[in-house]
Amino acid sequence: MKKNINKNAKNKEFINSQIESVQTTIGDLIEAISKISLGICNDKEEAYKLTSKRISQILAQNNKNFNDINNMDA
Repeated sequence: MKKNINKNAKNKEFINSQIESVQTTIGDLIEAISKISLGICNDKEEAYKLTSKRISQILAQNNKNFNDINNMDA
């Protein structure tokens, strides 16, 4: 049992080291993605929809990664 716990801890440490992260605020993230969207979309409404979709994808992926790492102990 103890060997299995050590293996899980090493796996969790490895996964944490492989996940690239950027320290920012939600507001700065939204602003950056909005600027990019406004540059590639035909109008503001389309740009804000694209921004919303991309922010949702990023947050969902971040949540999945967090849950995957935390469920390794189970």
